[in-house]
Amino acid sequence: MKTITYSIMLFILSLYPLFLKHEILSPYSLINQFTSPYSLIIIIPCAALLIYRAYVLYQTLSIQDAKKLMFASLLYMPLVLLSYLL
Repeated sequence: MKTITYSIMLFILSLYPLFLKHEILSPYSLINQFTSPYSLIIIIPCAALLIYRAYVLYQTLSIQDAKKLMFASLLYMPLVLLSYLL
């Protein structure tokens, strides 16, 4: 069980620099034609919340924290996708 939660946390952390790469490091990239810098203001707190929930699950390995991570991910994806419309 500990290896599964570790891989979930590692996967979430590996996606985090992907948003920073497109929004900060390459301002003239293709993705900036579709998004605005305001989407970064929404993405960073959402990603931080998701990383926090994954870390808590990694530490406790409880079913209750697994449900919290699931609901956080269900909230995360629509918010991030809607932020690209800003």
